[in-house]
Amino acid sequence: MTFNSLPLVAFVVLVYASYRLLPGRYRNTLLLAASYAFYASFDWRFLGLLLLSTSTDYYCARRIAALDAKDARRRFLAVSLVVNLGVLGVFKYFNFFLASAEDVLRLVGLDPPAAALRLVLPVGISFYTFKTISYTVDVYRKRLKPSTRFSEYALFVAFFPTLVAGPIDRAGSLLKQIQSPRAARWTDVPEAFALFCWGLFKKVFVADNLLAVTNAVFSNPGPHTGPAVVAALYAYAFQVYCDFSGYSDMARGIARLFGYEVMNNFERPLFATSLQDLWNRWHISLTSWIRDYIYYPLALTKVLGRRLDVRVLTIVTFVIMGLWHGAAWNFVAWGAYHGSLLSLAIMLKPWMNRAAGGWTPRMSRWRSALKPILLFHLFALGCLLFRAQSMGQVVSLAFDLTRGYSQLAPVLPTIARVLLMFLPVLVFEYLQGQRQKDATFVLGYPRVLRYAMFSAGLYLVAMHGAKTESFVYFQF
Repeated sequence: MTFNSLPLVAFVVLVYASYRLLPGRYRNTLLLAASYAFYASFDWRFLGLLLLSTSTDYYCARRIAALDAKDARRRFLAVSLVVNLGVLGVFKYFNFFLASAEDVLRLVGLDPPAAALRLVLPVGISFYTFKTISYTVDVYRKRLKPSTRFSEYALFVAFFPTLVAGPIDRAGSLLKQIQSPRAARWTDVPEAFALFCWGLFKKVFVADNLLAVTNAVFSNPGPHTGPAVVAALYAYAFQVYCDFSGYSDMARGIARLFGYEVMNNFERPLFATSLQDLWNRWHISLTSWIRDYIYYPLALTKVLGRRLDVRVLTIVTFVIMGLWHGAAWNFVAWGAYHGSLLSLAIMLKPWMNRAAGGWTPRMSRWRSALKPILLFHLFALGCLLFRAQSMGQVVSLAFDLTRGYSQLAPVLPTIARVLLMFLPVLVFEYLQGQRQKDATFVLGYPRVLRYAMFSAGLYLVAMHGAKTESFVYFQF
C-alpha cells in the first residue's frame, strides 16, 4: 500500500472518516491500529520487530528516567542501543560484512566457504530504528521526559505517514503532539491536499518518467557513451530528489490531515549556495540526526589525548551516513566522496572569502548564479556512486564518462527532455522561495489560478504519469 496507489487513498479516506467521527480520547488508538495495519500490508511478519524495538525503548527510557546512578542509566541505554542496532545490523549489514570478510580472506590466499543469511530487509527499519534511538538518548541526556503511556509512544514510532520512509521526526516534536489534545480542523484539509498533490506530481509525473532514462544506463551493462552517462546522471539526480521529496511531502500532507505537523525534510536543496547549505537542506531529518547523535558526540571524543580534526570527523560521519543508506561499498564511497568535498570546502573557505573580497559586484553576481549549478553537478556526479549496483559498475561508467562526446547530438534530445521534465519543479520551488513557505503557498493565489494549477498537475499525473509502485528510499 504505497502512497501513489488507489488503495492508499481509500485507506486514508476510511481512517480519516473514522477519525472525525470518534471522540478525541479514541483517536490515538485508531491511528495506532491503522499504523500497524498499514505496516502489515507490506509484510505482517515484521510487526514483531517493530514491537520489539518499541517495547525495548519504552521500558529502557522509563528505567533511565527513574534512576539516578549514572552507571545504571548507562546500562539501560546500552540495552536499547544493542537491541536496536543489533536487529538493524543483522537484517541490513550481516551479509555485507560477511561477504567483505570473505573477500579479504581470498586476497590473502584462503578459500572460505560461502555463507550468507537469506534475509528480507524489513521496510522502514532504518527510519524507525533511528527514531527510537533518538528518543532513548534524549531521555538519557535529560532533554526529554519519557512517555507514561505505551500506546502514545507506540504511535510515535509507528505513525503510518512517516513509518516506512520518514521523515525521522523526534519525540520532542511528534510525541508531544500525540500527547496533546487535538481537534480535527477542516482548515487543515486544503493544506493537506496541496502537500499531497505536489508530492504526487513530483513522484508520478517527474521521478517515474525519468526512471527510463536512468535505467537505460544503470540497468544495462554497456558500454555507454559519455553523453548517455551524463543524461542518466542528470535524470537520476532529479529522479531521486523528486521521488524522496515527493514521498516526504505526501507524508506531511497525510499527517496534516490528522492535525499533525511533521518536519519538512527538504528545503529547496537545488537553490543551495554552498556544500554545507546543501546538506542543511537535503534529507534534513537524517542529516540533523547524524549531526546531533554522531557528529557532536564524536567531536567531544578524544583520541590519544586529542580531539578529532573537523575534516576527518566530517568524512567519518558522511561514511556512516552512506552506510545508513545501504550495505554496499558504493554507499561507503558515496559518503566518503561527499565528506571529502565538504572537508575540502571547509579547508578552502578562508582563502575563497579573501579572494571574493576583491571581486566586482558583477563578478559576485555571476558567482552567486553559478554556485547552485556547480553544486548540482557535484551532486549529480556523486549519484554515480549512489545509483550504481556495484563498485565494478562505478569504475565502468566512470570510464564511459570520459569518452564518446563526438556522439553528443543523438543524446541532446534526451538531456533536453530531462531538463524540461524538471522545469516545473524548479519554477515552483523558485516561487516557493519568494513566499518563504512550503507547497501550501499556492493556497494564497486567487481561486481560479489555484484550481488551474491543481487541475493541470492532476491531469499530467493521470494522463502522462509513469506510475511505479515503490519509492527509492523504501530500500533503505
